[in-house]
Amino acid sequence: MVAIEALTEQVAACDQELRLIATTNEDCFRVMTVPGVGPATAVRFVGAIDDVSRFKTAHEVESYFGLTPGEQSSSDTKHRTGLTKAGSAAVRWLLVQAAWTALRTRPNDPMVLWARRMSERKQNKFIAVVALARKIAGVLYALLRDKTNYQPQKASTARADGLDATLIASGTGLTALARSGAQDGAVRSTLGAPPSASERTTASQDLPSNSSKKRTAPASTRGRTAG
Repeated sequence: MVAIEALTEQVAACDQELRLIATTNEDCFRVMTVPGVGPATAVRFVGAIDDVSRFKTAHEVESYFGLTPGEQSSSDTKHRTGLTKAGSAAVRWLLVQAAWTALRTRPNDPMVLWARRMSERKQNKFIAVVALARKIAGVLYALLRDKTNYQPQKASTARADGLDATLIASGTGLTALARSGAQDGAVRSTLGAPPSASERTTASQDLPSNSSKKRTAPASTRGRTAG
C-alpha cells in the first residue's frame, strides 16, 4: 500500500510538471485552445512537429502521423488500405483520445457536429472519431503555422450546413480553459469522463478509416453498366 501511495504521488508530480510545461510554452498553450487537447497531447504534438515549416499542408501533417488511408493502385485497379500508421504511435493515440474527449465535452463545437453527422451517415462512431482526430491534427498544424488560437467558426464548414448560429461554439473561455491546464483523455481528463475500456482499446489500435477495398470495373465492362 505504501508503494502505491508513493507511486501515486510521483504520478501527480509528473502531471503537475507536464501542466506547467504546457501552460508556459507558447505553442503548447496555443494548441490547448482546441477542444479535447490537454497538456499531454499538446506537449507530444508540438515536440513531434518541431519546426512547423517542415510541412507545406495540413494533409502532410495528418499523413506524417499515420492518420490517412494508404493506397495500392495499378492500371484500372484502385485499392485503398487502412490507416498507414506512420510516424509516432503515441501522438496518433493521443489525437484519437483528444477526439473522444471533444465528442464528450464540446458537443456544440463545429468540428464535433461535423463528426457526429459523419457517424450518423456512416453508421460507425469509430470511423468518425478517427476522422475527427485527423481534422484536429490539421487544425493544430494551422494554429502553429499561423500563430493564432483556435476559432471554432473556422474549424468546420458547419455554418454552410444551415445550422442555428447558437449551436456554433463562441470560443469564449477557451483561453481560460487552456491556462487552467485541464487534462485531456490521456491524463485523467478534467474536461469530462475518460473513455470506456472498449473505446480505449479501439483507439489504441488506431482504428482503420472507412476505406474498404474497392475495385473499379475493368475498362471493357464500364460501358455495360451505363444507362
